[in-house]
Amino acid sequence: MAQPQPYPTDRLNLRHPLPPALPSQLSSALSHNQSLYHDFPYVHAHAGSTAFLSWHRYFLHAYETALRSRCACAGHLPYWDWTLDWADLGASPVFSASPTSGFGTDGDPEATGGNVMVNEGHCVTDGAFAGLVLPYVGREYAPQCLSRGFVEAESRAYEDVTAGHVRPEAVDRVTASGSYAEFWFGLEGPHLGIPYGIRGDFLRLTATNGGFVGFLCPCAISTACCLSFLFDPIFILHHTNVDRLWWTWQRMAPAEHLLDYAGPAAGGSAIEASLDDRLEMGGLAPAVR
Repeated sequence: MAQPQPYPTDRLNLRHPLPPALPSQLSSALSHNQSLYHDFPYVHAHAGSTAFLSWHRYFLHAYETALRSRCACAGHLPYWDWTLDWADLGASPVFSASPTSGFGTDGDPEATGGNVMVNEGHCVTDGAFAGLVLPYVGREYAPQCLSRGFVEAESRAYEDVTAGHVRPEAVDRVTASGSYAEFWFGLEGPHLGIPYGIRGDFLRLTATNGGFVGFLCPCAISTACCLSFLFDPIFILHHTNVDRLWWTWQRMAPAEHLLDYAGPAAGGSAIEASLDDRLEMGGLAPAVR
């Protein structure tokens, strides 16, 4: 078997200028009354029903393809290596206030008169996504601002559900897993710990599509409430890193790991996933197996 190649992307380079056109400025590819960017949260909620890691890998590919074909972007999607920022996610350079390269800082309580928008979040008022309007709450059309509400890095809650899962030694334990099932289960710690530390709209991404609705889901009593959403653009950097860690694990023992694949075929399903499962992309890309 040929040796797998390194993950085809780099850490986020905040010096890169914005592309000529942003997905939030382009019309929907699905003929909906929304932008191209909003197509992706829509599909993530409505079509993301097959096994978790493989579906998201194809989803990221579809997003990267849209950036290249419709936004004149070059290169690969960047990833956010959160092990570099585990002690205080809010202090990461990713959350810069720069209008050309930053993802914006914490939500501003004054922008909402002190009122919480979503999951302890307030409107983001700086960075490249300041003023971004999100069209949906759940599956209902209800325009609102992009919101965040960072958990205090010094708090016990941050240590328990974010830092404890994201520090380098914790992530190293995950990538040392012996099987896909063990790796996938271990990866849920950092996968869910990051949105818990950022909160706001990003916390709404906790997934039912092949993952589990668990201890971090803010509405675990209702799977409908926990439909996945990536309205905070930081989702893309986060999930590209999740996929990078999967590829890192696959490359450690390619003869065993590349085809090691398990878990439910869909969220809550008793049917086992297989390499023949269809990955549906809701019209953003052709279905594949």
